[in-house]
Amino acid sequence: MATKRLISSMDNQTKEIVFLVQGSSPEPYKVRFIKSDQSFAAFCTCPAGQKGMHCKHRINILAGSIDAIVSDNTKEVATIKEWQIGTPIEEAIKSLTFIENEYLSAKRALTKAKKNLSKALRGKEL
Repeated sequence: MATKRLISSMDNQTKEIVFLVQGSSPEPYKVRFIKSDQSFAAFCTCPAGQKGMHCKHRINILAGSIDAIVSDNTKEVATIKEWQIGTPIEEAIKSLTFIENEYLSAKRALTKAKKNLSKALRGKEL
């Protein structure tokens, strides 16, 4: 069964929260957030997370999603959202979100341009 791991002190000023999330593997991945006065970090046991790459499990929790969490500490997602305020992670997520939105807009414009070209190639007016 899913286990619960709430905030625990690693030392006087460092705290961690661990979530179990269901990914593509039969075994849930562990997503671990560590907060100290000096830093905030997130780790995941999924293949991408283990390679230090972009990991949807960490990003989803940082965005406030509880959908894939199978541990019984989903209320701790609110704490994670608080921990990221003012950190480089918050700024990087804002930048990623902006660029993703720009990408989607460009993708829609490209699709429309391709449809218009297809019409023009068939001798139809735009």
